[in-house]
Amino acid sequence: DDVADLAPAVEPEDNEFSVEAVADFLADNESRVAIAVSPDGDRGSAATVALARRLGEIGLHVVLVDLTGSACPTRMMAASPSLPGVTDLLHGKASVAQAIHPDRASGVHLVPQGNSDLRGAMRAADRLSMIVDALAEVYDMVVVECGPAPAHAIGRVSRNQPAHVLLSLPEPNEEKLAAAIEEFGKAGYDDLVILSDPHYPAPGAARAA
Repeated sequence: DDVADLAPAVEPEDNEFSVEAVADFLADNESRVAIAVSPDGDRGSAATVALARRLGEIGLHVVLVDLTGSACPTRMMAASPSLPGVTDLLHGKASVAQAIHPDRASGVHLVPQGNSDLRGAMRAADRLSMIVDALAEVYDMVVVECGPAPAHAIGRVSRNQPAHVLLSLPEPNEEKLAAAIEEFGKAGYDDLVILSDPHYPAPGAARAA
């Protein structure tokens, strides 16, 4: 029953898990880091991009870090897919300043996926928290989109900054939501923020007529 209560309402204006509602919640809290996990992949990542843009619209200085394997946020936000980004940072091939770029559709900034080998970059993942901490010193909000990352991997992202962990599931069913909550609870994340907004399709997704 508790999980059923987490299901989003049908009408977007009543949806306490919408992009707008979650943006307001984050803006009202002091944490400078939001780590988003998207079990369904690009659709969840697209909602996270919308969340970052909404945070910018309400006056926050925001940067989104693309830690997905699919580069969905990079495809949605970057002027070019070949910009240096987080993988280049982790390989030591770019500075933080070289890896930050403007979003082509808003005032938000982006650290894209980058051009270096993703698997190799993850071997230097311990540097991730240093990068996120450095960004949190400059930005009001650092949104890190991790794609369908497992719960145990989240701890690498921000070790010194308090962080909200977001579960981005555009249209979750009760079983999927319960499984995700259980997985993250076992990893010590009992305070998940649910982002459940079906109105932001991933790039290339078919739109309803």
